[in-house]
Amino acid sequence: MSDGDGVRISPLPPGFGDMLPGPELVAALAPVDRNACNGFEVGEQTNRQARNL
Repeated sequence: MSDGDGVRISPLPPGFGDMLPGPELVAALAPVDRNACNGFEVGEQTNRQARNL
């Protein structure tokens, strides 16, 4: 994603890395398009999903 000026905007919601396991984290993960994520963001998303298990 881009802001129109060529600056990439993360598809992960703000504060995603600090979210605790629970329903809020599940709701934040649901709409994220993994295809729009870079390698770091996919890793972050995977780590957060594992916390919910």
